[in-house]
Amino acid sequence: MVRPHSHKLKASSETNGDTEFMKSTVCISEDRPICETSLRLLLVSLIAHSPDVTITVFFPPANDEFRGWLKKYPQVRLSTVSLKKDCGWNIKPLALMHLMDTGFEEVVWIDSDILVNRDIRHTV
Repeated sequence: MVRPHSHKLKASSETNGDTEFMKSTVCISEDRPICETSLRLLLVSLIAHSPDVTITVFFPPANDEFRGWLKKYPQVRLSTVSLKKDCGWNIKPLALMHLMDTGFEEVVWIDSDILVNRDIRHTV
């Protein structure tokens, strides 16, 4: 069976033989401090199963303790800038477009209340 998206999710743009990898990132956004625990669980599960994937987290309420915890995970980029522009709760389009505007060719959204239980690089 041929998948319509047969490329592999990869952190940076590079060439490996005949395979071109796209500059990709997983995008996660959370603006509620009370949801920090679920965000941490998602990150730990995602990194455990897909350790080479670049992850971009929009988390404006990130405190110093959270930032220190993230230092263990160099593949995670934290942004504390709020993307909200009168959009209410629908932040997904703004986050995705922001990352594409900054040069990512592929952005995969994962909700902050998800736990990853297998490598996502071969399923997206």
